[in-house]
Amino acid sequence: MIVSALDDLDAAFFDPRRHRDVLAVMASSRLADGRPDQAFAFADRLCRIDPSAALGRLLRFEALRLWRGLDRALADLDRAADLDPTDRGVNRALLRWSLEAGQRNTAAASLLRSLDPDDLALALQALRAAGPMATGVLRSQGGSVVGWVAWSGHDPVQLHVVGGSSMADDVTIRPDVGHKLASAAGAAASIRIDCGSTPVAVDLVRADGVATTILLEQTLAQPAVPRGPVGPLDPSGRVARPCVTVVVPVYEDAAATRACLDSLEAQAIDGDLAVIAVDDASPNDAIRQDLDRRASRGALRLIRNSHNLGFARAVNMALSEVEAGDVLLLNADTLLPPDAIRHLKQVADATDRVGTVTPFSNNGEEASFPLAHRASPLPALDEIAAIDRAARERNGWGVVDMPNGIGFCLYIMRRCLDAVGSLPELYERGYYEDVDFCLQAAEAGLRNLCATGVYVGHAGSLSFGASKRALVMRNLRILEHRFPHYRAQSAAFAAADPLAAARARIEALLVPSQAVRILAGPTGKPMLVLRRRAAVLQAMGVACLILAWGPGASGPTLTMRRSDGGAPQNLRFALGKTDERDAALATVRAMPIDRIEMADPKTCPDVVLHALLDRGVPFDLLCGDLEWFAPGSVRPPDPVGDQMVPIPEDDTAVPQARLRLALNAADQVVTVDRLSDAFARRMVGKPILQGFATGTSIGAASPHASEQGLVGVLVPHASASVDRMLTTIARRFRARGSRCGLVVLGHAMADLSLMAAANIMVSGPVDDADLDEAIDAYGIGRLFLPERTGFFGVIDDVAQRTGLPMSYFDWSFGQMPLRDGDLCFDPRRGDETIADELLVWASGRDAALDHAA
Repeated sequence: MIVSALDDLDAAFFDPRRHRDVLAVMASSRLADGRPDQAFAFADRLCRIDPSAALGRLLRFEALRLWRGLDRALADLDRAADLDPTDRGVNRALLRWSLEAGQRNTAAASLLRSLDPDDLALALQALRAAGPMATGVLRSQGGSVVGWVAWSGHDPVQLHVVGGSSMADDVTIRPDVGHKLASAAGAAASIRIDCGSTPVAVDLVRADGVATTILLEQTLAQPAVPRGPVGPLDPSGRVARPCVTVVVPVYEDAAATRACLDSLEAQAIDGDLAVIAVDDASPNDAIRQDLDRRASRGALRLIRNSHNLGFARAVNMALSEVEAGDVLLLNADTLLPPDAIRHLKQVADATDRVGTVTPFSNNGEEASFPLAHRASPLPALDEIAAIDRAARERNGWGVVDMPNGIGFCLYIMRRCLDAVGSLPELYERGYYEDVDFCLQAAEAGLRNLCATGVYVGHAGSLSFGASKRALVMRNLRILEHRFPHYRAQSAAFAAADPLAAARARIEALLVPSQAVRILAGPTGKPMLVLRRRAAVLQAMGVACLILAWGPGASGPTLTMRRSDGGAPQNLRFALGKTDERDAALATVRAMPIDRIEMADPKTCPDVVLHALLDRGVPFDLLCGDLEWFAPGSVRPPDPVGDQMVPIPEDDTAVPQARLRLALNAADQVVTVDRLSDAFARRMVGKPILQGFATGTSIGAASPHASEQGLVGVLVPHASASVDRMLTTIARRFRARGSRCGLVVLGHAMADLSLMAAANIMVSGPVDDADLDEAIDAYGIGRLFLPERTGFFGVIDDVAQRTGLPMSYFDWSFGQMPLRDGDLCFDPRRGDETIADELLVWASGRDAALDHAA
């Protein structure tokens, strides 16, 4: 039984500081002991509380493979590879179990970097099995190429070494029969070739004429010492610059590249503007032809590489030809609004000790708008221009210091280039060389800034496609080796988010062009209902804005966020401050609104409630839970002989006055499932709009055959009352000697304390989209929703999706038809009574007969 995995756990399991490590250890030990079901429980929790770690996914894959079969497990192996395609254990598992040849080849290529002979042999055997191959790991060491190469067959191979502006003579490499990799590959040899010039790549040509390009690794080193002092300042405090040079490396996506270069040609600055495009061996004929046309008419200078050298080397080739002035590094998938370069230059010129300047963007990591570290779709050029104008109007030439700039559009001052030099070439074809450069600039005493009054569009990752994650993981390790404090600095910046205020100022001017549906309610549990409602409306093509109120340091606050991730995302107003309250009301009045749906009007600040009602648009109440409707007014008949839980009643004058005002103003009540519909029809004298799919059939419950007797507990929102109820149920189960157990599908208020009961497993966060998979993986046969007054909408949704029997609190008091197999509780019954009835139901016995006996 899965929950028996919690028996006799070491105290370290319950230590929050060691819990994650212990989960990995326990999953591994249960696998070694031949208990994959128990290993799954530990690995699953590790995946959910640390979703960014590949180890949890790998352990869960192994547990599911042994317990449920390979088909059920492969999704976790795929996800582990997505999270860290450089992980040794992940790649070994891919070579053994993946059904996709491309995935196995990628894993083999990654293992070639291993220093373990077994890993290298495994990788070479996999590559050899896929067909004729030639590969190797080579690095540049001064003017030499050193490393090893391996190839299938036994004939010699030819090496073409590419270095700087010259190419060395062909070098013949003969098989070394005694090489440790020869048996796995067919042929192998160690090499050291003196080239004279700086080598950057090698073509390895087999006897059949097929060539493989190997990009040379660079020697890992500590950050370089700046090459020179920061440039002298003139009396005005500025460094004179004759011009700006824009450097655009180009590889793939003809349409994006063409749009980028078109927007670049429309730019103008005070002074000369030069453009250097570096064709980094693009395989796209349309790109090559477009670059040729632009170069022939003088729109840009073109550098063309015969080999793909990667972002840093391509940029450095251009930088070597730029002797003066500032430089703008620009990705070929960006879109510049009018005068963007001029404005970046003006910001840089007006600020002291500037090294680099980065604008806001829809896809700009820390500088993303409207949310940091969240890419938004690339807007059209006219929308980019509108956001840029709003940014300039509200933020002017404002700047915010950042740990590092972002290379998609990085304005670099001449003093910074003189101090740092070229981009580091440790990062293969891309990712993090821009961060490395900026961190070196910071060590030289220069500032990395975000220009909050400039906005540039960025598509993102068009050139590297699916290989991005592997590059990111490999290069992040290099960066952290060179700059050990980078991760902490970056995390602190993200947590503080000093750019949020600048984002909010921009959003204040970006009134939606189309009418939106306002979904209003207090922070906390009602937000889950509002987000579910927003998802339903978005699927119908309705744009939604969630307006939420809650407590703040100086009184109530009001936030406004688009539910689809678009702007606004940062609007927050302290209603206790006159200027912010006025700004909030002005925003509400200016917003184009088609309809308002409100949950829990009793808690709505009066000024907000009146502002919304004054708009004169249709106004509905959303029946998503009981808490908005003074549950104390519900008077069901008292059951006989049962201990009852008192239902709280909010009879204070102000909340009740708000409720009456909202009820009088409401056109209708929107219900979200059959239970909320039955409740609203019984209690509210208003027309009802069924905001759920009424035509969908919810059939009779059919419990899964579950020898484990597991009850899945749905916890959309953790609360102390739910923890107390579950603790009581667990103790009651044990006292009755039951083998039934509980799996909490979500978070509890105190996960570790709850699991100390020994027959409760808490999975950790379960997304709505992941719920079915989690239920199936655990082998859960029945489901329980322990919320007494919250979360209408969950029961029908889950019942329809899973077909499992469900137990829940019935606020319709019998008005909603009960499915065969379901169990309903009177909401006023005590926890111990609930536990007894749940145990009978979970055991598959008839509750009525059990009570009669």
